[in-house]
Amino acid sequence: MARLFVWPGVNPSDPGGVDVILVVDPDHDRPQEAVGRLGDWGYEGDGALHIVRTDAWIERRLVGDRLTAEVYVYDTLVKQLKLDLAEFPRRSPVDPDAVLVLSVEAVVDAELYAEADGGTAVFCAEPGVTDEQVVEAIQNEEEWPMIFRPPPTAEDLGLVGPPPSPPA
Repeated sequence: MARLFVWPGVNPSDPGGVDVILVVDPDHDRPQEAVGRLGDWGYEGDGALHIVRTDAWIERRLVGDRLTAEVYVYDTLVKQLKLDLAEFPRRSPVDPDAVLVLSVEAVVDAELYAEADGGTAVFCAEPGVTDEQVVEAIQNEEEWPMIFRPPPTAEDLGLVGPPPSPPA
């Protein structure tokens, strides 16, 4: 079962930072398998696999103390992962070319969450691995998490800006 938590000092290069971590078990179900396989598309750097927003992103929202994290993946990548788009019928409100692959909710400390940056670390783990073990594995670089950024902005999608110049 996927789970979500907020933890201070996970990133060794930013010990004062606060991180949001999504833990998935790729063997549990298709949505978690899809998220786990996204690591194959990340680029390596700083002890993590970075997922670019042109492939996928995680949208987060906090209502009271309930945090929701939603993983969206563009259709083209879903197809390259050889997954059936019909398994993921919900579309992104940000960009309709992306589908909702996984949604996870958790009760968190809202004050601690307010200190987190916009990125979300995704860690693949078998059932029974504790939050403490996940944090330790990331800190010791035993396993690299995937780092997802927030959704693309209207500017990223080319929906904002000056109109194109007429041909000369």
